[in-house]
Amino acid sequence: MPIALLLVPVASTVLGGLLAVRCRRWVHVLPAVGAGLLLGAVFMDLLPEAISIGISAGTSARSVLSLTLVSFLVSFIVENVLDSISAGANATVPRHAIGRVAGGMLIFHSFAMAWQSELPLPLPTQPATR
Repeated sequence: MPIALLLVPVASTVLGGLLAVRCRRWVHVLPAVGAGLLLGAVFMDLLPEAISIGISAGTSARSVLSLTLVSFLVSFIVENVLDSISAGANATVPRHAIGRVAGGMLIFHSFAMAWQSELPLPLPTQPATR
């Protein structure tokens, strides 16, 4: 059964890629839909859980939300800087080669994350207090 669960994210990634190839007219909409679904999962599921864990650990909800905002802004800035740097380098590499590598990396990422969720790595234990 765990192997079947590993195949679900890989299959969904492949189907999403095939959808993008088949529906070239709508390809600009697909990243927006994917980003919206991801942000919906973050704000409706993960963020409330992070706030409750933070409160139980003695951190205020304001601190958790501030850290979330700062992390998002740093991620946004790093992505834009790397995108502008790679814009000049991509002029010499064929676009189909970039697409194949990126698709393979996305499939590998989906497989690795599904594998980790099935077989989680052990969490480090807290050192004993004296």
